[in-house]
Parts: sequence; C-alpha cells; structure tokens
Amino acid sequence: MGHSKRKIRALIVVIAVGACAIGWRYWRLSYSEPIFAMTSLTKDMKTLCVGRILVDLPASTTWEARASGARVGNAQVSSQTGVSREQFEVLKEQRWREIQLSKSPTGEEPLHAPERFSPDADSVIFSYGFESIEGPDAFGVYGRRVVYDAQGFKWTNGTLVEFRPQLDGREQIAGLMGRIRARGRDEIPNQPGLCLDGIFVAGYYDFSEREEVSWNFDLPFAQSMRVEVTRVSSPATSFFERDRKSLAEWADFIANAVKPGQTYSSHYYRKNERNVGGLVGDEVIGGEVEGQAAHGYSTAIHGLWEFPGNGPAAPAPKISITMGTPTFETTYVPSPAGGFPRPEDTPDGPLAQDFFEIWDAVIGSVRVRPIALAQPPKVTPPAPRITSEQAELDRKSLDAFIAGLPAEDPERKQ
Repeated sequence: MGHSKRKIRALIVVIAVGACAIGWRYWRLSYSEPIFAMTSLTKDMKTLCVGRILVDLPASTTWEARASGARVGNAQVSSQTGVSREQFEVLKEQRWREIQLSKSPTGEEPLHAPERFSPDADSVIFSYGFESIEGPDAFGVYGRRVVYDAQGFKWTNGTLVEFRPQLDGREQIAGLMGRIRARGRDEIPNQPGLCLDGIFVAGYYDFSEREEVSWNFDLPFAQSMRVEVTRVSSPATSFFERDRKSLAEWADFIANAVKPGQTYSSHYYRKNERNVGGLVGDEVIGGEVEGQAAHGYSTAIHGLWEFPGNGPAAPAPKISITMGTPTFETTYVPSPAGGFPRPEDTPDGPLAQDFFEIWDAVIGSVRVRPIALAQPPKVTPPAPRITSEQAELDRKSLDAFIAGLPAEDPERKQ
C-alpha cells in the first residue's frame, strides 16, 4: 500500500468526523448511540484545571512531564515538571554558551554581543542575534532599527518554564514571568488566570491579549486525549461548517488514493450538537478501517467535542477536546466496518463500552472555572486638566454669581 496508505492514515480523523458532520446536516443518516453503565473506570475521577476551564479525568490518567503549553500575547510558553534547581542551572548556562558562540544565518558576527538579564534569582532572559534592518516597526513607522531575539527560562518549585525565542520579546517575557507562580497538580486557583502543568499564569480574561492553551493526556487503555482552550472575540466557525466546505476535496482524494484490492470504510457513532452545562458544542465520534487482505486491516476510533466560544457580551473560551484509541490491527474488516473489532481481538482494550464510558464522563464534566473569566476593570479616563487662567476666570464668575452680579466678560475687559 506504501505511500497511498500513509496518506489515507494522515486524513483518517478529519475525513471520519467531516463525513459524519455532513451526514447529520444534510442526509440525516441513522446511527446508534451506545450508552454504558459506570464502572471502576470512572467512579474515581480527579478534577484538573486546564487553561481557564475545569475537567474531570479518570484517576489513573497520566501525562508527560512536558505535556502542556500556551501562547500568551506573542510569547510561547511551555512547562516541564520534575526539574531540579541544579538541572535548571546547568540548562541555562549551557544555552548561554550556545548563544555566545552563535552567528547570524549569513555567518556574520552579530551587531553587538548577546545580553543576559535576570529578573530574579530563578529567572533569566537572553537577548541575542542583534541586527539592523530597514522597514516598518510594530506601529507601522518606517525606518532603520535594531531587532533581536529573546528567549527566557524560569524555575519555580520543581517546574521549568521555557519561553521560546521571540522577536524583540524581552519586555513581554519579563512581564509574563512576573505573572507566573508554582501550582500543585490538584490546585484549583481562586483568581483570574490560566493553568498549565506545575504553574499558574495570573491574568484577567483580556480580549486584547491572544491566549491559547493545549494539554495532552494519556488515558486508560493507551488512549490519548488533547484539550485546547482558546480565547475568542466572537464564536468560532462551527466544526461541522468548517468540514462541510472541504469534505468534497477529501472525498476526491480518497477516491483516487484507494487502489483496487484496498479497503477504506468508516462508521459513525455520534454526530450531533451536545449541550454540556450550557456550552453547546459539536460532537462527533467515528471510526475508520483501511487495509487489504494480504497485509491486514488497521482500525482506529476518534471522538471530538468542540464549543465555539463567545465574545465579550457573554465571555467563554473556545474549547476543543479530542480522544482516540490506539490502532487496532486485525486480519479482517470489523463489523460494522470502521467500528470496534471483536473483544477477543483487542485483549488490551479498549472495548466500545470503555471508550464511551470515559468519553461521556470527561465531556460531561467540562465547565469554566468561575473566576477565571474576570475581565480587566474599566479604567476611568482622568478629568481634563484646567489651566490657571481658566481656574481664575471660573472663580470670578462664581463670585459674581453669588453676589448677584452679572459675570465679567473677559473679551469686554480686553
């Protein structure tokens, strides 16, 4: 199958959920929606703060030490737990040596030497790659200016926070560092801001500042889940609508990629809107199988729930949660094609009831952390400044009014 097989796999998730969306919107395809009872998988759940939302996950859920990241303004931030202070010191000094030895892409020496700045004992910001360019700045003013890259590292209570290289970003990185503190794994903060693994970034829900958070989790039965929380100024285009516009192109690709003797088929379990505590999002759960008799068949099941978010009138972030099974390898096409294989052929799971039990428990728990969406207080503009001449004129006019006399006309006086 070779190259065609890899292409088909690359589009499996999008095609499955996209076709599902079209079926729901336009052809009203019938489907079954399995409902399974709670078992030990979901009787013990733990609440986690992810970005500005809360979500309950099975107690056995794990994640990598560097599983979460965010973009705040123009700064890209990641956190890594389990890092000692000694490891932090080694890392930052190693990076500083690399920067000191680096040259520009053209091989030329930088305009001037790299700079190093420490906002506090556990933070450092490197500025390097200084060069003079001609063009507009951030405000559109054209001219010659010096630009540079900035990269930062912060250590707090066993967590390393890394700020990826950012153009002219020293001030923004320093400001963001001041908003970060350590956070326990189970801590639910009671102030505005967002959660990453091991840290909390304090801050109002400011529509003038870009904010995107992502976190990857490992669920029971080797299943994966990704949670994304994004600030939006207005509801994002729905998932169903986005896929409707491009499904025809994907269908054409599949028609050309699947060769004689190859199998590609999909099955859809759910395709509808789902209201989760007032958050109405698109829910799609589908599976697909591809392969051929000589080499076997690969099947995977995926789920997606996406809430488009709201603007300032009723603020709420866009929330996207995806979950997927490992790939099942069989010598036959499951029935239904694209559905779960027979239980005896998946000894390590998950079975259909495992998948749906975890999915429903997690999705049904999603809610916005109450204080997380507090917006910046409105600033009252200062009163216009009064000149001494105007103040004197106002005083005389007031005295004349009190005395019952007409106010003095300054023009007549002149």
